[in-house]
Amino acid sequence: MKKSVIKKQSQVLTHVRFHLRMQYLSIRSIDIYKKKYSDNHNIIESSEAFILDSLLELFMRSKEGILLNYSNHELNKVFNESISALYNSQNKVLKSDSLADKFGILFSLWQFEEQEDEFVKLYRYSYFFNFKNEQIDMVKMFLDTFGTSYEDFASLAVDVMLITLAGDYSNYYNYISQIANKYRIAFEKLSITADEYYQKSLAVCNNLDDIAFSLKVSHSFPFIKHNNAIYLPLSHACVTACTKSLLYRLTDNNNELRRQIGKEVMENYVYHILKTSDSYDLVSKEVFFNHKKNILSPDVLCFKNNSLFAFECKLLTPTSKTRILDDDAIKNTRKILINDICKLYKSLFINYSTKDNGLPYIEKEDRFGTIVSLERIDFNHRSIMEDVADELKLNGEERAFLKEHIRFDALYAVERLTFLNGNAIEEIKAMIKDEKIYDFDISHKHCGKNYSHKEFLTYKKRLLDKNNI
Repeated sequence: MKKSVIKKQSQVLTHVRFHLRMQYLSIRSIDIYKKKYSDNHNIIESSEAFILDSLLELFMRSKEGILLNYSNHELNKVFNESISALYNSQNKVLKSDSLADKFGILFSLWQFEEQEDEFVKLYRYSYFFNFKNEQIDMVKMFLDTFGTSYEDFASLAVDVMLITLAGDYSNYYNYISQIANKYRIAFEKLSITADEYYQKSLAVCNNLDDIAFSLKVSHSFPFIKHNNAIYLPLSHACVTACTKSLLYRLTDNNNELRRQIGKEVMENYVYHILKTSDSYDLVSKEVFFNHKKNILSPDVLCFKNNSLFAFECKLLTPTSKTRILDDDAIKNTRKILINDICKLYKSLFINYSTKDNGLPYIEKEDRFGTIVSLERIDFNHRSIMEDVADELKLNGEERAFLKEHIRFDALYAVERLTFLNGNAIEEIKAMIKDEKIYDFDISHKHCGKNYSHKEFLTYKKRLLDKNNI
């Protein structure tokens, strides 16, 4: 047989195997996504999406190697072994001084993010990318970068969510083709060839030992084009690609723009959702505590029943090196967070004054506050607050007071609390009473069970009514 014929047959076989691997991942991803919205969803299933992310990276890195030649039975075995390995992957973590921080990072990556409500994230980034004031025009910036409005990306994500939940395996890729035609510009910005995927994966992480926790190419480019076909191997990655990954791509290597977005956009967003809720008696933007000395308050101040809760917003996210548990990166992020918490403490309990702003005076024991980071920074809360107390040189009573009155939370925790019609003042008082001040997120003990934030519900309904394939 001629070499050219053998080569052609080999190429055909490779394409067939590629197609089967994409199909395998798609079916597993659809099943996992459907489980997320089932009544018996559990922590084990929360980690399955994380494992699929890693399998795709390994598969795309193998080119024509081992994973490409695996049968579905063998891939299932790899998948199940990966789940077990994830629960037993303590060796790397145990080798460092920052054990508790690393466990927090691991839990955040493979459990918490997958459990978040997609519509909350779509609402957030719709606000972000449609924000405009005298200092920044996110609408123009987004259009110049991605060639269409953000609503096309949000609508595309919802269409993918709906066809995934429908679970129609036989017509799944017909629907994907329809989505590609319906949102041509957005689809192209979310697409990548198999070869491009391979190169980007190498650039993101060149050490296979770190691939499980490194940034995933699929979270920016969920659609893969290969041999005149379109694949969406991981449907759960599409919302991430249409939310936080777009912000990352927009601000890549531009720290000044990130700072500006944090100051102008994120602060206004937190103020907006709190102001439009029914949870507080008064919500105020940043004011002067001392105009003469140019001392400002935290970004957002919320009052209820003679108590105050302050929100200080930071566009803080785990770095790529933090994700792979790099000790220096973890120490640097800890340092930034500790410094921000120290500033918040001084603002609320040393520089606090109502003389120059006309706001209600609140007694010291009824003032509370949190650092709100854009994404989860799941360091050990107890350890962080001990370091803050050391930095501030607080004594025993002051240390206890600090730990009960100051926190750090992810933006998603604030959104969920607010959309469930809860208020941070009642929740933090309940946490103090129950001695649960070190919980990952501010509690929802006094919240409703269903979302009640009118603007969020209106946005969600509009997206669902608009989208159908």
